[in-house]
Formats: sequence, C-alpha cells, structure tokens
Amino acid sequence: FLSKSLSLFRHARVQCTELFSLAKKEELQRFVLMGISDVAEIALLCAMESNVTVVGVVDSSADGGAFMGFPVYARLQDVPVPFDAIMVTDVRRPQQTWQSVRSEFYPRKVLVPAFLGVNKQINLAKAPS
Repeated sequence: FLSKSLSLFRHARVQCTELFSLAKKEELQRFVLMGISDVAEIALLCAMESNVTVVGVVDSSADGGAFMGFPVYARLQDVPVPFDAIMVTDVRRPQQTWQSVRSEFYPRKVLVPAFLGVNKQINLAKAPS
C-alpha cells in the first residue's frame, strides 16, 4: 500500500510540475485549483516549486475557510482576485468539473493532470470555440 501511495504521489507530482511548467511558457502565473483533495495538496507543493501562484481553491462542498492556508470558495465566480488559469484537482468528479469550467473559461487555460482520466473529447460540440 505504501509503495503504491508513494508511486501515485511521484506520478502526480511529475504531471503537476509539467503542467505548471507548460503554463509558465504561456505566461500563465496565477492559478485556481478546482477541488479539495490529495491532488490539490500535491499541486500546491508543485506550484511553490514552479514559482507560480495559487490564489485559491474552489470546492462546492467546502465554501469558506482555508485549505493548506489558501482561501476556499464555493464557485469559480466567487474568487475575488484575478487568475490566469485553472487546474482541476477534483478526484471525485474530475470529468464533470473539467466540463463545467471549460465551458466558462478558455479551454486551453484549464489544466488537468492526465492521471485523473478526463476525456477532453466529450461535449466538444457544445463548447465555445
């Protein structure tokens, strides 16, 4: 169990770091994380190492308070400060979370670690161009 957990942590850390690195190349510096989870904790560690800023965490089941010292909001629209991109860290409903934020936010600025298994081909016909 411990070996599998550490392997998942390393895998998640590599993917989150790569996504932040790619985002920085696109001049994306300020992020919102979508979903309180272990993946969000890993993403926060990677953000610090990658020199990007996380401005808050959005989780509809945990409005208010803080997560690892970062403010928590119920909805993306509640985040009071500007941000450049979103990283999906919701492990309970990653597909639904991705679909909901990509319809509100420019799709190239919604990052998802591959291990979450989000199918980015779903509902493309309904997505804004």
